[in-house]
Parts: sequence; structure tokens; C-alpha cells
Amino acid sequence: MRTKQCTNCHQLLPISDFAKRIVYKPTGRQYYQPKCKTCDNARRKKSWDRETEYWKRIFRTYGLSRSGWEDMWISQDRCCAICKRTSPDSKKGWHVEHDHLSGKIRGITCLTCNNLLAAAHDNIELLELAILYLESRG
Repeated sequence: MRTKQCTNCHQLLPISDFAKRIVYKPTGRQYYQPKCKTCDNARRKKSWDRETEYWKRIFRTYGLSRSGWEDMWISQDRCCAICKRTSPDSKKGWHVEHDHLSGKIRGITCLTCNNLLAAAHDNIELLELAILYLESRG
């Protein structure tokens, strides 16, 4: 039985305890990850935190830090910037509403209001026509 030493826990383990590493070499030899599956899974589980990942994504996507988001949230009275709802209407929580052309952040909205603006393609004239339609059919 082939064995390999884990670079993390330093145990000598069967090769089946290591994930295959895909490396295209002319030799056709199989390569394996340096850490055993147990150590690698523990590392991944420790480093992945849902809330931390959420704020990293918000910063990468919009350039908005957690404190910047919270400042904006407080400035709009902790509610949807459009409908003033105080709790989100979906499991996904609140949405950073932004101009898709310039990337400028306009506020924090619930899913319904965010979808409303997206469906209208941020077209003010279309939204005004929708208001006129609703008023005339009211």
C-alpha cells in the first residue's frame, strides 16, 4: 500500500487519504495534494464563514465596506430606501441598489423594490407611465 506524509499533521497515511492534484505532465504520473483530506477539510471549514464571505462580496462588487453599508442603512432610517419596509421580504436580506451603468450606489432596498427598478431598467419615464396607468385604472 502506498503512503504519504501530510504536510500539516505529519501523519503517514494511505495515499487514498489525499485528494488527487490534476497536473498534466508528459510522464502521466498522478500527483496528490500535500495535505490529507481531513486537514484540508478542517482548513476550508475554518476559513469559510458565511457572514465574512457576504461582506467580502459586497466590498468586491460595490466597493462598500461593512461600516459604509451600516452608515447608509442608518441614514435611511434602517428601512428600504423606497417602500420604507423595516424587514427584508426575502431570505436573501437587503440589497445594495445601484446604477448599473455608473456603478454608483443609491441605497439599500428590499428584494421587491430592487426587482422593480431592475425590471424597469432604471427608466424613469417607464416608471412614470406605470404610475399613470395605475392611477387611471385605480
